[in-house]
Amino acid sequence: MIPSPYNGSFFSKKMLFILFLLFALKTIAQPRIISFAPVAGKVGSVVTITGTNFNTTPANNIVFFGAVKAQVLSATSTTLTVKVPPCATYKPITVETGGFVAASSLYFNVKFDGAPPTFLSNSFGPKISFPLYSNIGFPNPCTGDVEVADLDDDGKPELIGANQDPGRLTVFKNNCQLGNISFNYLFDLPALYNLGRLTSGDIDGDGKPDILGIDDGPLKIYKSSTSYQPFIWGNFGNNPGGATEMSVADFNADGKMDILVIAHESVVVLKSNFNGQDFPAYPVTPEWDDLYTHAKPIDFNNDGLTDIVFSNGYSGEMKIVKNTSTGGNISFAAPVNLVDADESTNRLATDIAVGDLDGDGKQDIVVSWKYYWTGNPMPSLYLNTSVGNTISFAPAIHMTGNLYLPQEKLAIADLDGDGKPDILTNYMRSAAAKNLSTAGNLNFSSFVEWNTSFPQWFLSVVGSDLDGDGKPEYISGGGGVNQIVILQNLIGNVSADCIGANTILGSYIVGNTYQWQINTGVGWTNLVDNAVYTGTTSELLHINNTQASWLNYQYHCIVDGNTGPDIALQFSNTWTGAVNSSWENPGNWSCLTVPDANTNVVINSGTVVLSVSTTIRTLSIAAGVSFTVAPGANLTITN
Repeated sequence: MIPSPYNGSFFSKKMLFILFLLFALKTIAQPRIISFAPVAGKVGSVVTITGTNFNTTPANNIVFFGAVKAQVLSATSTTLTVKVPPCATYKPITVETGGFVAASSLYFNVKFDGAPPTFLSNSFGPKISFPLYSNIGFPNPCTGDVEVADLDDDGKPELIGANQDPGRLTVFKNNCQLGNISFNYLFDLPALYNLGRLTSGDIDGDGKPDILGIDDGPLKIYKSSTSYQPFIWGNFGNNPGGATEMSVADFNADGKMDILVIAHESVVVLKSNFNGQDFPAYPVTPEWDDLYTHAKPIDFNNDGLTDIVFSNGYSGEMKIVKNTSTGGNISFAAPVNLVDADESTNRLATDIAVGDLDGDGKQDIVVSWKYYWTGNPMPSLYLNTSVGNTISFAPAIHMTGNLYLPQEKLAIADLDGDGKPDILTNYMRSAAAKNLSTAGNLNFSSFVEWNTSFPQWFLSVVGSDLDGDGKPEYISGGGGVNQIVILQNLIGNVSADCIGANTILGSYIVGNTYQWQINTGVGWTNLVDNAVYTGTTSELLHINNTQASWLNYQYHCIVDGNTGPDIALQFSNTWTGAVNSSWENPGNWSCLTVPDANTNVVINSGTVVLSVSTTIRTLSIAAGVSFTVAPGANLTITN
């Protein structure tokens, strides 16, 4: 019998077939990143992403290098060629197509010229701070976490800060230009009291970053709208009570970003269903099993499934759980302890960071500690020794050196552009350790500290390029002072100081013999120690009392017969407006001198009035600055 088109059984079977077909098409459409090459490169270099189920139309693939979107140059179903964007961050590469998101297991590392043998006191500029404030006043503000994400799709990451008290989320618009840090307050978003931890990710598959925050338990998701005014998308009560931290990752390889939540009593994965309401919970640890402080999701054995590392507060242990998810369901193996000879109930993990520290294609682990009585407060390093499908780590080694205080937070970023991610940490001072590792051997320099003159503590640290020069800035959230603090990355091949200042240049190459040379415009000659130059045969050249006439003098160091990069001497002066609005007042400038024809001028904010004609070399002026040239006066810019 031929089934009638009006037969109910026929319609039921047909509908089931259609639903099956739609499900199959959705499953097939999920993109996957298998690898990318190269794993490190400069801004503007081309990277090939290999995977499956990419869209063959380039514009239909949305690719992010961490915080910002990349240009897709060409596309097939299995390869994408993309250009590394300015402001790329040390996070996974993600590809969104057809509403589904794939993330890389490894992170892309942005390189730039001029890696020094060590971090110097002038590797970063003076602190630039932005207060977290609201439309209404609060007596006891306190900054929690800081996140960076490009919310308006202009290629520049915004700053997002959490106000723990009064419980607000503040967004700063990025107005940075190359080499110039500039932000302005954009808006506040409501939260509950004690908004502490932030993260971002594409939760709904629309190719735009959403903001996630935890405030003493409930999880809030702020969904970016087309008008660039995020709104609260979800307020979920099914996550564990006392939640303190969360991360975004796809745990069951279904192309949807799930949420890892850590509470004091349990670690839970909230599975995404794209509907903004239903996030079923999958326990990673038994509830009330122990005290947990921090967790990070990462694929440790490169099998395409996201594993988890987390800290056990009561015992001072670090644990790994292997992802065993299949068929869309989320599951994990039993936790396995990492080995650390210093493990004890005397310590509490204060943060966890992950990255491929030795360049072997596997993600390693860094943990910072707080000790209650005695112990080594230096961070622990865990080398990933996984082979095949098995996850394994070498016993922990502790970093050497002395820090001002035990450190609260960690971040990983390649601060000096040498292709090796460095470690950032902080508490009451900013600090970083240079990566000296080789494959299979984790090795870091001692920490170099930058005293940011804060009387209070820091509760977060981020390494992210904000001004598009390819160099990650050092970003912190300042606890009781309620500010986001930025140290601009000045590492590279231009030394920019005040005229008359003393400056230090690094050789950028390490060896046994050193000889510094100078080129004043007539060729290279060797330097010798005198009243102006000291350290002419060492890795650090000290230049005393720089003169305006030395503008664009070139320096480099020959190390064991190898010539390091050329370094140009330039001069910079930044407007502070400390006295009034007069350009001609030396007290309004960071160098306490009025800029001249040899000076690069930077004006980040304020009101400036130029009353007397003057000549300067360059001018970088931020949006929102009020700048007036009085009648009869002229400003000449030569470059």
